[in-house]
Amino acid sequence: MNELKYIGRKFTWTNNHVWSKIDRAIVNVEWMTTMKQMEIIVMEPFISDHTPICLHLEEARKEGPKPYRFYNYVAELPEFLTVVEQAWNTTTKGQGMEKVWQKLKAVKQEMKKMHTVEFKNVRETVQLIRRQLQETQEQMHDPNYQIGLADIEKELRGKLEKWAMIDESIMRQKSRSKWLKPGDSNSAYFYACLKNRTSMNHIKSLVDQYGKLLQNDQEVQQEIVGFYKKLLGDAAE
Repeated sequence: MNELKYIGRKFTWTNNHVWSKIDRAIVNVEWMTTMKQMEIIVMEPFISDHTPICLHLEEARKEGPKPYRFYNYVAELPEFLTVVEQAWNTTTKGQGMEKVWQKLKAVKQEMKKMHTVEFKNVRETVQLIRRQLQETQEQMHDPNYQIGLADIEKELRGKLEKWAMIDESIMRQKSRSKWLKPGDSNSAYFYACLKNRTSMNHIKSLVDQYGKLLQNDQEVQQEIVGFYKKLLGDAAE
């Protein structure tokens, strides 16, 4: 179970002497994997002692380019050390730390190739192999099936185990759930944790100095730009 991100008032109940957050929105793994990213807006109570909370589902957003992220499974590949050594030994320009930066950049490019060329769309690959394995096992129900199907099934089982472990390792790293061990088939849980953490870290709305809730991209952008313009103006004075 995960608690959703809250924005707005810090408390949801009061008796005019005590303020407390007793109202919470808690969802399970199935909800997190099915629904879009979401957050809870704590609204104004008006004359009630309880504050209503509103579930806000995120609308479609345009995503920009994402920075490269090193995945732990890459270090387990047989060719990993060789690729890193070759990239590090490439001739680079500059002196001192500039030369080190150029070498690290070359290593990063090779790491990106190892991930994107051979291991692109890992989740789709796992689903494809699962379908192929299911079809092969269904064909083996026929008593007159070909002997070669047993070898095909064995090969598909090996591929599925390999790619499922890679997929789970990636999702575990993204979700930062270190208390679960790879191999427990927790990809769905890792994906739910990832969505919840992304929702927690992503700024989808702001509250300005007048207490107004800003929810769309244009309002948030204007508030941030205006804040820093004012900050720079005060510093110049």
